Amino acid sequence: MEIIKMDQIEGKVNKRGVTAKQLIKHENTTVMNLVLKPGDVVPEHNDVFTGRPGRSI
Repeated sequence: MEIIKMDQIEGKVNKRGVTAKQLIKHENTTVMNLVLKPGDVVPEHNDVFTGRPGRSI
C-alpha cells in the first residue's frame, strides 16, 4: 500500500483554470484530485469505467 499525502503533491492549473493533483497513474487509469473554488464547474467528460459520457458505476 502506498500512502498519499495530499499536501505534498504539487497541483497544476489545467486549461480550464482548475488546480489538479495527480494522485495515481497506472497503465489504464489516472486518479486526479480537483481543487475547486466556488463557481468552478467540471464539464461532462467520458467516464473511464463505463466509457459513457457522464456515467459512473
